[in-house]
Amino acid sequence: MSSTDIIKNALFDKIIKITNENKAMEYYQDYWNNVFDKDEATQEFWNKEVETGRIKRSRSEILLHSYATINGIFKSEHSLSHLSSLYKEHIKNLDENKLKQILKELKDYSEIYRDFPDINKETTFKYEKYELRFFHIISVYNINTILPLVLFLKNLLNQKKSIYKECLYLLEALIVCNILCNVSSKDYNKFFPQIIEKIKGKQDNDVIDSIKEAICEKYKDKESFDKDKIKSKLKCIKNNKKATLILFWIELYKREQKKDYKDDTSSLEYNYTLEHLLPQSWETHWSDIIQDEEEAKEFIYQIGNMTLLKSKLNSTLQNNSWNNKLIRIDGKVNTDLLINKELEDKLWTKTEIEKRTSKFIDDFFKIWNVDLFEI
Repeated sequence: MSSTDIIKNALFDKIIKITNENKAMEYYQDYWNNVFDKDEATQEFWNKEVETGRIKRSRSEILLHSYATINGIFKSEHSLSHLSSLYKEHIKNLDENKLKQILKELKDYSEIYRDFPDINKETTFKYEKYELRFFHIISVYNINTILPLVLFLKNLLNQKKSIYKECLYLLEALIVCNILCNVSSKDYNKFFPQIIEKIKGKQDNDVIDSIKEAICEKYKDKESFDKDKIKSKLKCIKNNKKATLILFWIELYKREQKKDYKDDTSSLEYNYTLEHLLPQSWETHWSDIIQDEEEAKEFIYQIGNMTLLKSKLNSTLQNNSWNNKLIRIDGKVNTDLLINKELEDKLWTKTEIEKRTSKFIDDFFKIWNVDLFEI
C-alpha cells in the first residue's frame, strides 16, 4: 500500500472514530475524492511518479510530504519511508475541527500544486514567464526540496503576485549562483523549511526581506554572490549542463529585449546541444590562434566561446576550421538563435571570445541580479 493510501486511511479512520461514517463520507467526498480520485485524469495526475533525487515518488506523496514539511510534521532528520507514520502520530489526538482543517489545507495546496508548470520535453519557454523559468531551472537540477517553500509562498501570497514573483526571483538567483559556484545543495532540505518558519506570520514586503536575510546569513561565506567569483566561473565553465542552461536563458533574455522577437517565435524548447566554437581538440586547425594547451584551456572554456545548436556537429566538423564550422552554424535552424546570429561575418579570435564572454557576463548579471544580496 502506498504512503498516500495509508495516510488517507489513517485520516478517515480517525474521523469515523470521533464522528461517524456518514460524516467521514461527507468529508471524503468534499476533501479527498474531489481532489485526488474524482475521475481518471485526476487519478492519473496524482499517481504519476516523478524523479526526486535517486527515487521516484507519486505526485500525491510529494504533496503530502510538502504539506508535512510546511507544518512541521516532517523534519529534515526524518526519512521519507516514515511519512505515513509521522502523519499517524500527528493526528492521533486531534479533534474533528483540526482534522477538517488538515483536509481543507491539503485541498488548497493540491489546487496550487496542479497549477504549477509541468516541465517536459515539449514545454516552450519565454523569459518573461517567470514561474515557468523557475520551475525549468529546478527541474534541470532536480531541486525538489524547494517545493514546500514554493507551495507555502504561493498560498500565502495568492493575492500578491508581484511579491510572489520577487520571492521566486530571489530563490532562483540563489539556486543558479550556487550551481555555477559549485556550492552544495545537500542542506537545502534543512534551509528551505527554515525559511518557511521565518516567514510565517509575516506580511507582504516583510516576506521578501525575510527571505533575503535568510539567504544572506546562510551564504555570506560561500561566495555565491561574489561578482568576481561568478565572473571567474563564467570564464572557465567546464560543465556542459551548466553552460547550456545559462546560455539558454541568456538567449531568451535577449529575445525578450529585442522588440521584433516578441511574438510566438520568441519561445523555445529546451533541446539544444552545447558547442565549443574554438574546439577542445584545437591542434590541427587552430594552431595559428592558440599556441599551447595552457592557452587553449584559457579560452576554450569561456562562456563566450560556447553556443547552442539544434543538433550536435560530427567530430570532424566540431574540430574543423572556423569557416567550415560557421557554414553549419549559419544554417537556418541554428541562426534562429540570437546568440548565433551575432557570429555571422566574424573571424573567431581570442579577442572575439573575450568580447563575447564579457557580454554574456553582463547578461548573466542582468538576468540574476546578485546586487540584491548585498548586506
